[in-house]
Amino acid sequence: MKILLYSSIKSEKERVGWHRGGKDISYFPNSIRKSETSNKSMYTLTFTVDFQYDNDTVLMAYSCPYTYTDLNTLLTRLEMNEKVSEFCVRKTLCRTLAGNRCEYLTITSKETDMVRKKCVVISARVHPGETVGSWMMQGVIEFLTSLEHPEAKLLRENFIFKIIPMLNPDGVINGNYRCSLAGCDLNRQWKAPDKVLHPTIYNAKKMILELQGERGMVFFCDLHGHSKKKDVFMYGCNYEDDPARTRVFPLILSKLCPLFSFDKSR
Repeated sequence: MKILLYSSIKSEKERVGWHRGGKDISYFPNSIRKSETSNKSMYTLTFTVDFQYDNDTVLMAYSCPYTYTDLNTLLTRLEMNEKVSEFCVRKTLCRTLAGNRCEYLTITSKETDMVRKKCVVISARVHPGETVGSWMMQGVIEFLTSLEHPEAKLLRENFIFKIIPMLNPDGVINGNYRCSLAGCDLNRQWKAPDKVLHPTIYNAKKMILELQGERGMVFFCDLHGHSKKKDVFMYGCNYEDDPARTRVFPLILSKLCPLFSFDKSR
């Protein structure tokens, strides 16, 4: 996989944004051990970039960036749309360690019976470096708030969607790949999150449990990226007494979307 490049001059002259580039790309184990007691090595990435323009500013990235500002721009645009704001509400779930807002959207039609509706929760970007999760999330949000798609309208009429687009804003802002400002992998804190150290996970779990108790949940999905595997797939829970319970949705999705792989799902 080639690295991503952004050239200021190329963007201005050719209207080309982030694009794949580089050559002689190599990724290999080096002589540095991960620890004194480990036999596993660290890895080195090398590549060559030929700069097209003189006196240019060129940015390089592992995956196509999606910033905290990008998310705020999207949420503000939705908030300012009078028709969308009729069924989409923006709120703050909590503040992070650095005081940044972790926000969520409630998307549902208020013209239908709210009592019978069950919930769907979708979250993303608990791992800051997995920017593809945010791009998928933007697609989810734009579809669910669409005024043109009859399927989106039908979903809003039958479900309440709670969308948490960015579970680790601090990590995104500070350029972390996997951890929060506390040095924690927040995706490993769901079992017993600390209210102070892991506020986004603590409050997200609290909201999920409350929704489950109040009206029931039919689906929870956390969007990630994978450093090695290709295609789109799901990792889910397994119920030994009812294994089909968590396998029906990915099976149906694999029939509807050629990009989704049921065989790679677990």
